[in-house]
Amino acid sequence: IKADEERLVDLKAEVWEQLDKLTDERRKRILWLHYAENKSWKELAEEMFISRRHILRLHKYALDEFDKILKLSPHVTPMSS
Repeated sequence: IKADEERLVDLKAEVWEQLDKLTDERRKRILWLHYAENKSWKELAEEMFISRRHILRLHKYALDEFDKILKLSPHVTPMSS
């Protein structure tokens, strides 16, 4: 179990390191707030002063870019389509 915990910690660190490579700060912020801080789409929209629909659009673009970044990384397996 200890080895699994260490692997998960390492994997999480690698994922967040790759997240830093996103070029758009808003998209990066959306991924961070939604996945790391468990904010809802509604909370994100209110916090960022944009519509929920636009949050979802930016989220999709962020995931697309993140997938491309992960495909270039030798350490992280890309998300499946």
